[in-house]
Amino acid sequence: MEQLNPHRLPRNVKPLHYNIHIKPDLANFVFEGEESIQLNVLEATSKIVLNAADLKINYAMLDCGNSKELLRVSYDKDMETASFEGEDSELELKPGMTPMLYLSFNGELNDNMRGFYRTSYKIDGQKRWGAVTQLESCDARRAFPCFDEPDFKATFRIALTMPENFTAFSNMEPRSITNAGYGLKKVLFEITPKMSTYLVAFVVAELDCIANRDCNGVLIRVWTRPGKQSHGQFALECALHTLPYFANIYGIPYPLQKLDMVSLPDLAAGAMENWGLITYRETALLVDPQNPSASSKEGVASVVDHELAHQWFGNYVTMVWWTHLWLNEGFASYVGDRAVSNQFPKWQALERYVAEVHLDALREDGLKNTHPIEVEVKNPKEINEIFDSISYNKGASVNRMLHHYLGKYFDKGVALYLRRHAYGNAVSDDLWQALEDCSGKPVKDVMSGFTRRSGYPVIMVENLGNENGKTRLRISQKQFMYLPENTSEQDARWNIPFEILTPRGTSRHYLDKESHEINVEAEGDDWIKLNPGHAGFYRVAYPESMLKKLSECVKQKKFSAIDRMCILDDAFALVQAGEIETSSVLEMLLVYRQETNYNVWLIIGNVLGTLDNLLKERNQEDILKRLYVTAQLLIDSRVKLLGWKKSRSDTHTDVLLRGFILSMAGKYGDSDTIKNASRRFQKFINGEKLDPDLRQAVYSIVALNGDSDTLSALREIHRKSDSHEEKTRVLIAMGNFRDVDAVKTILDFSLSDELRKQDFPILFSAMGTNHCARKMVWQFIKSNWDEVRSRYHGVYFMLVDILEPMGGFATKEMLADVEEFFKKNRLEGLERTMDKIVEKIKINIAWAEREKL
Repeated sequence: MEQLNPHRLPRNVKPLHYNIHIKPDLANFVFEGEESIQLNVLEATSKIVLNAADLKINYAMLDCGNSKELLRVSYDKDMETASFEGEDSELELKPGMTPMLYLSFNGELNDNMRGFYRTSYKIDGQKRWGAVTQLESCDARRAFPCFDEPDFKATFRIALTMPENFTAFSNMEPRSITNAGYGLKKVLFEITPKMSTYLVAFVVAELDCIANRDCNGVLIRVWTRPGKQSHGQFALECALHTLPYFANIYGIPYPLQKLDMVSLPDLAAGAMENWGLITYRETALLVDPQNPSASSKEGVASVVDHELAHQWFGNYVTMVWWTHLWLNEGFASYVGDRAVSNQFPKWQALERYVAEVHLDALREDGLKNTHPIEVEVKNPKEINEIFDSISYNKGASVNRMLHHYLGKYFDKGVALYLRRHAYGNAVSDDLWQALEDCSGKPVKDVMSGFTRRSGYPVIMVENLGNENGKTRLRISQKQFMYLPENTSEQDARWNIPFEILTPRGTSRHYLDKESHEINVEAEGDDWIKLNPGHAGFYRVAYPESMLKKLSECVKQKKFSAIDRMCILDDAFALVQAGEIETSSVLEMLLVYRQETNYNVWLIIGNVLGTLDNLLKERNQEDILKRLYVTAQLLIDSRVKLLGWKKSRSDTHTDVLLRGFILSMAGKYGDSDTIKNASRRFQKFINGEKLDPDLRQAVYSIVALNGDSDTLSALREIHRKSDSHEEKTRVLIAMGNFRDVDAVKTILDFSLSDELRKQDFPILFSAMGTNHCARKMVWQFIKSNWDEVRSRYHGVYFMLVDILEPMGGFATKEMLADVEEFFKKNRLEGLERTMDKIVEKIKINIAWAEREKL
């Protein structure tokens, strides 16, 4: 068989089953392992090659049934492989043979949040240690030697030996627990279904749980530190709803007997979908029942449902190779949000999805340094960088577009796709085929342009006149780019199903060429809107006359919240791309003075914040004052209406809007809000209660206007709190300090033992978006680059959150500085991120120069 590329394993041998026995030593932070792998020889070979990294293999023997052969092992550190050959004679493996490979090995329980690593927590004030796996994407090889590619599926039987007072978890339920002597026990787990190595998981820790069975009898448990079980109740309720929800939609039962959801103090990602044993950061799983906040409940529901979606999308059916990662992440993001909306219909989850997922994908995919959803991955070191907005958010967005296009046939086609590839692997074409078989529509023709090509179109509308109650429009397309002079793909064309909404109704159309003309039911004075509901993954550019009519409709709230937010976001993107003048969007903002929808306000806040940053970067104090006047005009009536106190009539989104509006009021200089926040903060540190839904606003406002004493008070809250949610609030607030001495203190604090590694990016992301702190943060990153880089070696995606805010710079001086540093410090697997940051600075500079700032 032909090898796929030099960075992939040979295809001459594949695994059928693993028996793995791991013995962690939490006193010395090491582990030992024993393993047997049943192989299937597909092609004659004298050598077995598999993956192993940061492991020492002490013994290797091959049992072919009628003969046993000791093996010698050689390592390729760069390729992260171990090769086995006969010690005394050449191996003669022939097709059809199913030999057993026996190995023993040992490794370190590292603190890098990858492979098999250690984590710390406190019980009754005493520090304790546990051990946990994080194996996606290519770190199973750091826990045990294996064929560490997603299409090498096999079954697994895991065994763990540990002290008797610890609890052991793995993908399956324990089969037996036996005394191993010397105060140890051995837990042997049931055999897993056929699955990929990156989904194997095991945890050894002292945890307690709450549990229940869903309506299909599946046992669901939420595991927490002792004393925190009640904090897992909300996540348990989400899982009890969502696991049967997916089983019902797709007609495919969850195939395991149990589902464990484990909260951990240290986890590189927010959560990991290991089959039957999902691991989470505490903030992504736990809600304090005594101090619940609307934002924490929403965040937990979103993450839990995303991970449960993976039990079908990624676990039950897995992509063949990481090129098709979007089949995992794009689906989990989209159908996970559908599950949230189903359980909590009053949360306006679809609106939030558009504001935070769909529009984020459009912003990122308008860059030159984007990538196709189906991005070619040759080197495993490239994989972590594609766990990004394109794979997740654009992947989710094209799924939503496809769902809108196919209607009821979408879920039917997806169910067929899952059944056809159960316990196996798939590529995008397999999905398209199933959807075409169910719908009869040309799915591949439509979707390939959106998945195999980077970027997306902007549809341009021209009104050619009206006659006999019909308006003739010229519809044309081109690729949307913030810096169009930098692209060679402007002639790219998409096949676009699109809709047009007028006061007389909705009509469906199809654009598969550069331009064509259509008639719509509309009088000369009627407004005309493309992409109602914004299911289509494209932007729309209107002539000024049409945009003014739409703005008037926004003012009168004739459109849905989704349409109101997207009209503004499309117009603002066109401003940044130089297609329309900034003044037109500033005028448009004023029609949102009576806006009451939280999700629309997220977009208003983004527009104001982006303008605020640009003007500060370019030292435009006079124009900045005028922007603040505009912001205050928008915010003032909302502050007066919402106030500081909850009302019995408040909806979930009213609660979220109050905190958001108060934060904005403080940011844009409302003196009453600033005084009120300061007063509430002082009362809180003196022992009075502070509404959890207001804490982020209060902390952020006092930090924005605070000094070293304010910082000391916030650090004390961070130190004393036993809640990771509360610690995160404080870290985000710390990012708002403008006081130079306070910023310096925070930077020193960032590399101390007071801050967990997983939380460092949260702090730096917040500080980097603060114009007043950004240069100091950048200098700190450069001065401490070796330490920062080594901290996140192998989990470079965590560096993205640290570096990306540097894209807020908007001067040629800082562009040259950033370019020079990135040129000298390229990191394999982080190149696209570095190039994207440089591009964003160039976009800001070009924008400022057009406006003569």
